[in-house]
Amino acid sequence: MIEFRQARKEYGDVVALEGLDLRVESGETVCLIGTSGSGKTTALKMVNRLIEPTSGSIFVGDVDATKADLTELRRSIGYVIQRGGLFPHMTVAGNIGLLCKLEGWEKRRIRERARELLELVDLPPDEFADRMPSELSGGQQQRVSIARALAFDPEIMLMDEPFGALDPITKTELHKEFIDLKDKLHKTTLLVTHDLAEAFKLGDRIALLHKGKLIQTGTEEDFLERPATEFVEHFVGSQLSEL
Repeated sequence: MIEFRQARKEYGDVVALEGLDLRVESGETVCLIGTSGSGKTTALKMVNRLIEPTSGSIFVGDVDATKADLTELRRSIGYVIQRGGLFPHMTVAGNIGLLCKLEGWEKRRIRERARELLELVDLPPDEFADRMPSELSGGQQQRVSIARALAFDPEIMLMDEPFGALDPITKTELHKEFIDLKDKLHKTTLLVTHDLAEAFKLGDRIALLHKGKLIQTGTEEDFLERPATEFVEHFVGSQLSEL
């Protein structure tokens, strides 16, 4: 479970996020979407404290993340960013097993975990474990990034525009794989996207932000049939007209 309780972020006189109240239930995927500068990435990064809130609280399970040990908090959360963020000087297996190495796992155990995760994201370990990131396609790099985020089998996953840099065909393939993993692993997931169609496809619920405020949460049906405001109606219409 992730719960924002009046979470607020200010940068001087600029309010990036204004009193966010939002709960992501255990095993649920909520997609954060909104206009540029709406506060969606700010909200995401406040969960693992890459950004510290000015006020309010964010709970991860029953723990107030703002008061938790930072190292323990981040190791309990999987984090996936756009373009993967892989270390170019390390092999695929090295990237996936990095956190396990930092935890002091034995080499054999790390190697076994990396191979297990490669199989999970549909990358045959005999073919991919010893490759370098530069030898992978964009979609393959993102699969490795997801595998790395799952190294400790975290209950919480944060995903910041994970499919935004991919071509349409690769994106469609990874969407299907994400849905398969979601159904298999039941992670509590907060996913930032700028693409409403993607949010409808991947999310159990959608949370729409605008100018730092939460405007509406709900399902695809809620947004299409029961928009909360004229802004929501215009946002949905403008997004879907581009398809």
